[in-house]
Amino acid sequence: MRHTKQLIVVGVVVIVGFLFGQSVAEVRAKGHAQAGRALAKSAAWKPVKRTTKKIALVEKSVMRVEKDTWDLAFYRNNAYKCGLSGNYTFLVVEPRNAPGKKAPLWVFFHGGAMGYYDKDGKYHAITWQDQDTWNHESSLKVLRRINPNHPVVQGGRLIDNTVGRRLKEGYRVLVVSYGDHDLYSGCGTPYPNNPKGGQVNGLQASMSAVEYTVANYPTTHVFAHGTSAGSVGAYALGFAFAQEDINLTAVVMDSGMATPRQIKINKAFAGKKGFPRPRDFDVEAMIEKIGVMVDPKRPFYPEAAVKAGFKSVPMLIIAGKKDRFFGGNFPPIAEAKAAGLCNHYWLVDGLRKAIDQQNGSPHQILKLDKDGHVPTNRDANPANDAVDKFIRKHTTSRTNYPFAKIATPR
Repeated sequence: MRHTKQLIVVGVVVIVGFLFGQSVAEVRAKGHAQAGRALAKSAAWKPVKRTTKKIALVEKSVMRVEKDTWDLAFYRNNAYKCGLSGNYTFLVVEPRNAPGKKAPLWVFFHGGAMGYYDKDGKYHAITWQDQDTWNHESSLKVLRRINPNHPVVQGGRLIDNTVGRRLKEGYRVLVVSYGDHDLYSGCGTPYPNNPKGGQVNGLQASMSAVEYTVANYPTTHVFAHGTSAGSVGAYALGFAFAQEDINLTAVVMDSGMATPRQIKINKAFAGKKGFPRPRDFDVEAMIEKIGVMVDPKRPFYPEAAVKAGFKSVPMLIIAGKKDRFFGGNFPPIAEAKAAGLCNHYWLVDGLRKAIDQQNGSPHQILKLDKDGHVPTNRDANPANDAVDKFIRKHTTSRTNYPFAKIATPR
């Protein structure tokens, strides 16, 4: 392929989210083709409202692994409430043995799927989750694991995965919390049918956490990395900041997907043994909850954004052939079979085509044939080597830092 670097090894998925705005045709008609910024001046674009003014330090701690230490600072943002109880929190993990050092920032979004209330007040999520899974405040105990689902410290050692390598290399790591089960993409709209009322605030809280961190800790490059549901959040963060001329160094998206093609996958397999979503999972209700960031009627999902010229934030999209969240354990649906692809590779193929057609595209798709869900969480997985190569390329080729002009908290 002409522009896409496809690396076939072993592993897992992709991701991305959406943005607000006009149709691609309208954008093109207005000649909005500035290098590095797509759709930023759309008349329908509404910057995400957020604040850092109610962020407070709650507790400090230390993480010790063998001879190394990482200072921890746990914060709560009292401006944003979680779906059922508490507030959004975040954890800043200082560079290894060097608190206060100027360092690149690695923003991490852990996985956790998604869920919604129906009109009768019943909660719907993947088969092993309920309303209490990710609708409450995350504590220091939870966030200090870095990834609650795949702790970065196991057996008394730092595992050799993507986040573990950043910790070892001296990055500062920002762990954001998941408080509305909204793919980290809520922009302050009402939380439909929630017995507690409230709003979905995932994207607002994440952007605020980043802005507070870069304003209070010396920062160079800034990366966003998400796994599963967190992949959607990582993309949303990068794209939303880009609309304000703040371009993250790069985004790593592992195993998550917000695209019209996902609807076909869900329709084909929901309720079948081995597929995570039950038959009564209503994608439209989920879209209503999250809003414009995942609405397929808004043509700003990854394929459309790339087609419209978006390339200011390089994306590494990781797609695994055997990922059961995308039908990897089922025969190909008709559309995938016609294209000669497995379900998951078909899911990302629209984006793959858009990247191939984008002149000088910085985006890459990594196809992994032998792995399952979230390989960048796995110890010594080849996906981690691909991430290393990707971020080295974009730290050496870029000398301007995303938040260089940020001096004080908002």
